[in-house]
Amino acid sequence: MTGYDFIDYLLDNFGVILSAIFLILFISYKLLEKYLYTKFDERLENLERDFQQSLAQLNRYHAISQSTLEKAFQKKIEVYEELLYKVKNRAKFINESPIYDEPDSEEEHLSHFLSVIELIERNILYVTSNLVNKYDVWYQSAKPYIKSSNDNEYEAWQHSFGTDEDRENAYYFGLPDKLKMMHETKAEYQAILECIDQDIRDIRSSLERPMNVTKDLTYHAEIPKSKDPKVGEWV
Repeated sequence: MTGYDFIDYLLDNFGVILSAIFLILFISYKLLEKYLYTKFDERLENLERDFQQSLAQLNRYHAISQSTLEKAFQKKIEVYEELLYKVKNRAKFINESPIYDEPDSEEEHLSHFLSVIELIERNILYVTSNLVNKYDVWYQSAKPYIKSSNDNEYEAWQHSFGTDEDRENAYYFGLPDKLKMMHETKAEYQAILECIDQDIRDIRSSLERPMNVTKDLTYHAEIPKSKDPKVGEWV
C-alpha cells in the first residue's frame, strides 16, 4: 500500500477512526475519573479518621486539664483558708492576749510569725505569683538570721549527747537570731500579710461573681413584660 492509498483509507474510514479515538479517550477519562475519585475518597476517609483521632485526643486533654485546674483551684482555696486562719489567730493573739506585751511572749509571737511563712513554703505552687514575690523579698532579708540561727543550733547539738534536753538547749542557742529576724523583717512580713489579704479578696470575688450573674439572670427573668409598653413601665 502506497502512501496515497493509506491516505485514501484514512479518509474513507475517518468517521470510524474518529469514533474509535473518542471511545478510547472516553474510556480513559472514565478510568482516570474513577481512579481519582477512589483516591479522593481514601484521602477524605484518612483525613476524617485523623480528625476524629485528634478530636478525641483534644477532648481527653481538655478533660484532664479541666480536672487538673479544678483540683489546683480547690487546693489553692484550702491553702488560703489555712493562711487566713493563721493570720486571724495571730491577730487575736496581738489584740486579745493578756501576755501580748510581756517579754515572755516573744516565742509565742515567733510561733505565729513562722506558721504563716512555713505554710507558704509548703504550698508555694498554689499561692499567687505576687505572694511568692513578697515571700522572696522577705526571705532575702531573713536569710542571714536564719543561717546564723541554724549554725548556732548545729554547733550546740554537735557538742551534746543527743538527748531531748540537748535538743531543747540547741533550740535556745538558735532562738536569739530567730527573734532578731522577726523584728528586723517586720516590714517585709507585713507586706506578705497585706498580699494574703488581697489574694483572699480576689478569691472571694471570683467565687461570688458566678452567683451574682445567676441572681441577675433570675431577676431579669422575673420582670413582668407589658403587651403595650408605655413610658415608665417595665418592658
